[in-house]
Parts: sequence; C-alpha cells; structure tokens
Amino acid sequence: MKFTKLGLYRTLLMCAGFMVAAFGSALYVYSGLGADAFNLMVQGVSGVLGLAIGTTSSLIQFIFLAFLIFVSRPLIGIGTFGGTVLIGMVMNLCEIFLQPQLAHAGLLMRVLCVMLAPIIVGTGVAMVNLASMGMAPNDILSVWLFTRQKKLPYRAVRIIYDVVQLAIGLALGGVVGIGTVLSAVLTGPAIQAASGVLEKLTPQQMQTVSLK
Repeated sequence: MKFTKLGLYRTLLMCAGFMVAAFGSALYVYSGLGADAFNLMVQGVSGVLGLAIGTTSSLIQFIFLAFLIFVSRPLIGIGTFGGTVLIGMVMNLCEIFLQPQLAHAGLLMRVLCVMLAPIIVGTGVAMVNLASMGMAPNDILSVWLFTRQKKLPYRAVRIIYDVVQLAIGLALGGVVGIGTVLSAVLTGPAIQAASGVLEKLTPQQMQTVSLK
C-alpha cells in the first residue's frame, strides 16, 4: 500500500477503533456483571491459566491468527495483527487503572458502565470496519466458518459461534449477567448507528481506495 495521508488516516482510525473496542470490553469484564461471549471465554481461560485478562485475550487471538494463516490467509489484513496486540494491551492497562475503581464502585455505577459497554464496543468495531484494514482474528474465524458451509446465513453461524464461546467461558468460570444480554442485544445496533455517523465524517475517498 502506498503511504498517503489517507493511508495514515485509515491506520489511525483502525488503531483507535481497536483501542475503543478494547476499553468497552474491559467495562464488561471489570464491572463483574457479565461479559460478551468472547470475553466471557477469555475470562474463563484467564482464571484457569492464571494470566491477566488482556494477556489471555492476545494469546487466544494469536492462536486463532496462527490457524487462519494456514486456512484463510486472504482474510487477514494489517488490522488483524494490530488488533491482536492492541486489544490485549489496552485491557491489561484497564486492569491496572480501571479494575480497582470498579471493584470499589457501587452497583449503580457498575450497571451504568456495563450499559455503556455495547455502545463503546459498537463504536470501536464500526471504526475498524470503516478503516478496512482487517478484523481481529476472533471475528475473521467466524467469517471463515461461514464460508465453509452453504446452508446457514452468517447471522446464524455467528450466533452458534458466540454460543459455543459463551458455553466454554461459563464452564471455565466466566461471569454471565446483564452485560452478556446487553452485548447480544445492543452491539449490532450500536455498530450500525456508529457506522452511519462515522461515514458522514469520513473522507469520501475511503470508499474507493484499495488497501491491497
């Protein structure tokens, strides 16, 4: 990709998107009121391995990435590598600075945080999607699974995918709660709403420039 101002804009948008999404994910986890499916699995694996949440997230993403390199390399972009690293780093920072605050916060504050989480995650995902530099391995894996069959629509494949992650997380001790429900119900609409706003604020060339 030729380095241009537009390329720099895309890169910054991608990095900011992953960081925003990671912050929203941290709100789910550290509120203690239930996380989305992937982070519920991360939470469970983290408890078993004795690793930090962010470190565990990056480890799982790296495992998914290694698998995808062998089975579906065309789906991998620069953002796939960036997301793998950035999300874990931000979540580890949140564990240091945010988790102690939420641990001593009242129920009302924690409920407010978990209600804001799907909006923040949705905005971050919309930023990453608009940058068009690649999704995180966890999201690409669901797309790859969808392409391996012809009977189910993507939405159905994603639901099954999330349910499997949720079940793994629950079996390993992850916390299911109101955050889990809010994630399932609100993340999609939040992505759609944020995408509509961001597209109006984004250079028109973003729609036509190829990153390959």
